[in-house]
Amino acid sequence: MTRKVFVSGASGALGGRIAGHLLDADVAVVAGARRLERIEPLRVRGAEARRFDYDDPTLMRIAFEGCDTAILIPTFAPVVDRVRQHFDALTAAREASVRKVVFASFLPATPESHFTVSPFMLFAEATVRQSGMAWAILRDGLYLDPLADWVPEIVSMGRIPYPAGEGRVAYVTRDDLAEAIAQAALSDAANGRLYRLTGPKAQGFVEIAGIISDVTGKPVLYDPMSEQDFARLCEEPEAPDYLPTALASLYRAVAAGEFDLVTDDIETLTGRAPEDVESYLKRKYG
Repeated sequence: MTRKVFVSGASGALGGRIAGHLLDADVAVVAGARRLERIEPLRVRGAEARRFDYDDPTLMRIAFEGCDTAILIPTFAPVVDRVRQHFDALTAAREASVRKVVFASFLPATPESHFTVSPFMLFAEATVRQSGMAWAILRDGLYLDPLADWVPEIVSMGRIPYPAGEGRVAYVTRDDLAEAIAQAALSDAANGRLYRLTGPKAQGFVEIAGIISDVTGKPVLYDPMSEQDFARLCEEPEAPDYLPTALASLYRAVAAGEFDLVTDDIETLTGRAPEDVESYLKRKYG
């Protein structure tokens, strides 16, 4: 059976990579985004481009038409808005006769989590399970890519300022996550399963600072800020108002040990081990 897979957020850093991996596998891909010009590279590669907006249930139903699998990547909206968006997306998928939904969740999707967005993840996972469609849930670990992109500024400051205490992170690249999510969408063996997608090693920020120093040849220390100072550092004019506080809570979750889990789920799905921090940074800056 020929599959047609819908990818939400295909203009984003994760969604675009997922669509790319599916196209590499010669899968029929429908790439969804609010602004079609942002997914033109995927259309050129053979994807069908459709407008998709989590705030427009009718548009979502039209976007899902003819697709047997839908990959749902949450937006950056506040928690209450995400709950509504997700509920409407599942409803639209059922109305469009989608048979399988793949949800990109997050590792701290637990009732005890310190991360302020975790209540949405819990709701989203529960409604996916109860949707009446086949499903796969993938709890993504903490992305390595944003840390890597911030390395020049980290080097300029001479410090990693995350308020993460002695917490450790099994950082994972978006590309490894994207390939694993794409494979979960294609594999019937993934149906009804929860995967935890992590990097190959949990490392503290003293160790990560040492890796950055070795790769760049510049001295970098782990010198954490307070949560309040870090939240102020994260303030940007176009960012949602809740985001700085949410990011501070993310590193409170790191400090509490919510990201130190290491699994082989990526290798199970893709057939290869995920890339580690040192290898990725050497490729980017070495």
